[in-house]
Amino acid sequence: MQEMASQVEDFAGPAGTVADTIRLAPKETYVPEALLELVSGAQGRQVARGLGAFLLDRHLRRLARLRNPLELRLGRLLARLQGSSGHLELGFARLGDYVSERLGISIRRMQVLLQIDRRLNDLPITSETYRRGEIAHSQLRLLLRIVTPENEARWLERARRLTVRRLEEEIQAAAQEAALAEESVQEAEGVAPGGAPAVPAAAPEPIDEDEKGRWES
Repeated sequence: MQEMASQVEDFAGPAGTVADTIRLAPKETYVPEALLELVSGAQGRQVARGLGAFLLDRHLRRLARLRNPLELRLGRLLARLQGSSGHLELGFARLGDYVSERLGISIRRMQVLLQIDRRLNDLPITSETYRRGEIAHSQLRLLLRIVTPENEARWLERARRLTVRRLEEEIQAAAQEAALAEESVQEAEGVAPGGAPAVPAAAPEPIDEDEKGRWES
């Protein structure tokens, strides 16, 4: 391990040298220039041995986490632009036209950003956890299906220790359990599924004896 660490240090270079080309965030290390260069053949194999997948993984995850605060800000500013109809003042008939032309993002992504912004208004712990990069975008989308101000701390703790697939399974199971519980409560209160009052079954009409006799004859 010491040899590997030495190779990594030699290849990456100390902070502040020419090799430091991308600043990740305040008080974060740089992405070494060597990691951004295209390599092939024997040189590529040597780089892979010297750096190791763990170093690439570290920088990839750090870079990915930088998207979280940016997406939160995008969603918040888009919500304000939408609320004030600012896109009309900018000459766009629809907000979707604005984001496509000016921001280069799809209408679907705009809708997701706005949805996340609306949901996170009532979920401050989830919002801060996502902003700090402690959960990924895929985890956030799953959590927003079920998280409330009352249970967000518990679900965030699960999200930190579970894989995305396992988190999705637990959320689906919890949602199904909640739906069944709600149906049971509605039935007990005389409310049909969906919120409509339950209609009691009509009592059978009394059979006219004369009519019954005509059918039996």
